[in-house]
Amino acid sequence: MKKVLSFLCVIAIVFSLCGCASRESISKKLTKKGYTVTEYSEANVASYSESMTAFDCIGGVTGGFYAINEENEVVYVWEFEYREDRDIIYREIQSQLSAGEVIDVSGNMVAYGSEKGVEDAL
Repeated sequence: MKKVLSFLCVIAIVFSLCGCASRESISKKLTKKGYTVTEYSEANVASYSESMTAFDCIGGVTGGFYAINEENEVVYVWEFEYREDRDIIYREIQSQLSAGEVIDVSGNMVAYGSEKGVEDAL
């Protein structure tokens, strides 16, 4: 019985890890789909993290990038230290979306941009 429970726990962990893509894997996927990917500089990441205090976030941005293709499909991806912060920023951006813009989440990341750009990212 203990072996069965241990096995089920391992399987659950593997599936939970596989369900969320990493920032690097999203970047590679977009590059393969013809997007030009530009990583945010350390200064940008620090600035974004600092500005998050206005939203009562407890952590910060750990990295991110934006990507654009020849059809001007664009996606911005930010990775957060905490999911709570991701949720706060998700709600803030979602409340201000314009026509043709979407936002989605994966793990500790938020992807925001054109519908096709976000679809291609996630």
